[in-house]
Amino acid sequence: QDALLLGYGIGGLAIIWWEAFEWLLSTEGPLTGGKGLELGYTDTVGDLILSSSGGLVGPILAIYLLGPVGRGLAGPPSKMLSERPGIITSTN
Repeated sequence: QDALLLGYGIGGLAIIWWEAFEWLLSTEGPLTGGKGLELGYTDTVGDLILSSSGGLVGPILAIYLLGPVGRGLAGPPSKMLSERPGIITSTN
């Protein structure tokens, strides 16, 4: 649960900063003098939806792929990795 919330929060912060920089470089932003990117409301909403979705899907995939190693339920990661079939570590 913590990993999910952390990933979603990082995704949220990333899109906020992305949109801030887009605004700075847009025709309405203060850095371009009206000659910047011509972006509108649709672009902003699309970016927010995609980034929020990525911020949610990323942690879900990480939790699924890492399994107990990511949650610390099966012992130290180095021991757990050496027990996984097909994974070669220096301790094998």
